[in-house]
Amino acid sequence: MKLKILPLGQRDSQWSTILLGYNSPSDRDASKNPYTIGFYGCLITCWAMYLSAIDKAETPDTLNQKLKDAKGYISGSGNLSWKMLLGLYGLKETYRSPYYNGLVGPQGLKMMKDLLDDSRP
Repeated sequence: MKLKILPLGQRDSQWSTILLGYNSPSDRDASKNPYTIGFYGCLITCWAMYLSAIDKAETPDTLNQKLKDAKGYISGSGNLSWKMLLGLYGLKETYRSPYYNGLVGPQGLKMMKDLLDDSRP
């Protein structure tokens, strides 16, 4: 069975300017970028796609808000609490995809396609 992944983008205008976690508008990185979903929300965007694939429809903004409400971020930051994220959705196990450390050339693309075809995003 293949997962039906809803394609979402962290820079979608619907949520890209929303602050991630408990960051404030004045919090900025070294390049003076704000800690928003658009700049730093790749992880919650991926999780929202995964959750949608297992029939727990989410978007990055709704997931961000639920995590904030459930104290799913480390206090004073946008750093995610994995334990809270898993608990929030009743997920009991974690799965780590095989690690690939290299240029994303033909071999890397083939590996990613094979993993996705095997329902392992």
